[in-house]
Amino acid sequence: MAPSLLLDTHALLWWLVEPEKLTSLALAAINDPGARIFVSLDPALATGASGR
Repeated sequence: MAPSLLLDTHALLWWLVEPEKLTSLALAAINDPGARIFVSLDPALATGASGR
């Protein structure tokens, strides 16, 4: 059974923009074709709200 992964904002951005910041284990898990990837947007929303 493939893993289900919950990525926070940093992990998502690193995966998309700077994958070298992720460990080889993390990259292998994220790039697993069967992996279910979920993204937590709550920290991103909180960051936007704190700028008011």
